[in-house]
Amino acid sequence: MDFSVPQLIEQLMPIHSRKYWFMSNYIVVLLLSPFVSKALDALAKKEYQGLLLVLLLLNFAEGSWGYGGIFSGGMSVVFCLSLFTLGGYLKKFPLPAFRFDHAAYLVGYLSICLFFTLNSYVGQLGAFGDADTLLNIRALANNSVPLLSSVCFFLVFASGRWSVPNGVSRLAVGCSPYIMAVYLIHDNVYLRPLLWDGVVRPLNYVNSCWFLPYCVAVVVAVFVLCLSVEYVRQKVVSIIKK
Repeated sequence: MDFSVPQLIEQLMPIHSRKYWFMSNYIVVLLLSPFVSKALDALAKKEYQGLLLVLLLLNFAEGSWGYGGIFSGGMSVVFCLSLFTLGGYLKKFPLPAFRFDHAAYLVGYLSICLFFTLNSYVGQLGAFGDADTLLNIRALANNSVPLLSSVCFFLVFASGRWSVPNGVSRLAVGCSPYIMAVYLIHDNVYLRPLLWDGVVRPLNYVNSCWFLPYCVAVVVAVFVLCLSVEYVRQKVVSIIKK
């Protein structure tokens, strides 16, 4: 891979160059959060629900339907502020508890995932005669419905009905300081093609019965590797500071 000064500048200024879209938006949301939080706290419940409805509509798009591709989208500041607003609502106005609510949220999550999988499968039945056409989950980016599935999954555990084992809880808390680095490392603009297209090459296994186990194993391996790299980096920085 050729190296140039502009590429070096982009790596030294990843937020400005938007090489990491999430971090670019995250910084903006972080700067706006004190002012947005103050405005949201002033809203009554019905006003807050109206705002959420507008934001969900602005973020939704499916093909030529919806406004997500016009006003927002999966990589925009509006989308990230919508997530911030939704999280604020769940904290300020917790959903009412009812019997078996955790099971209902789990069923909702699995139903949405199943719907999108079947939707993609049925939508491409006519293309299965072409060996070069791959199955694609058509429910990402400009779509509020996958966001709903994420909320359902979050509420499964937020309901408090299911307790997380102490060992799992301690492991999650211990790994939390290094999680962001997993995204920053494996999604680096130069490392990403080298890792996924050069080393992992998941498309080589797409017609194999080992495709799903291979993908799961690769995800776990990449996660642990990136986590380890960030752990060592933080330890080295800590030693240098001392």
